[in-house]
Amino acid sequence: KQDPPIVRDLHLSLEDLFHGCTKKIKISRRVMNEDGQTSTIRDKILTIDVRPGWRQGTRITFEKEGDQGPNVIPADITFVVREKPHLRFKRADDNLSYVATIPLGKALVGCTVEVRTLDGRLLNVPINDIV
Repeated sequence: KQDPPIVRDLHLSLEDLFHGCTKKIKISRRVMNEDGQTSTIRDKILTIDVRPGWRQGTRITFEKEGDQGPNVIPADITFVVREKPHLRFKRADDNLSYVATIPLGKALVGCTVEVRTLDGRLLNVPINDIV
C-alpha cells in the first residue's frame, strides 16, 4: 500500500518563470535501516529544473521520495508552481499586463511610456491616441 502523495507549493518569481532556473529543495525523510525494523531520518536534496514558460499550477512529481516504513510504499512528493506577486506585471496565461499612470495633460496630447521588461530591456511605448 502506498501513502497518499505529499503536495507542497513551489513559489517562483516571474523572472524565474521567464528565464528558467534550477531550484534545490532540501527534504527530511524517514529511511528504513538494513534490519528492516528501525528507521532514521535523513536529508535529501531534490533538484527541480524550471523550464521557461511554465505556468502557475504546473506539477512536478518525485516518485517514492516520501517516508519509508515497514510494508509501506513511500509516498510521492509533488511540487505545484505558484507565482510570487510581481511589482510591475500581472500574468494571465501567456500575457503580461502593465499598468502605467499618465498625467492628464500627457494623456490628451500623447506621450511615451517607458516599460522595463523582465529581461532588463527598456521599451518606449508611444501613446498617440487620447487615453
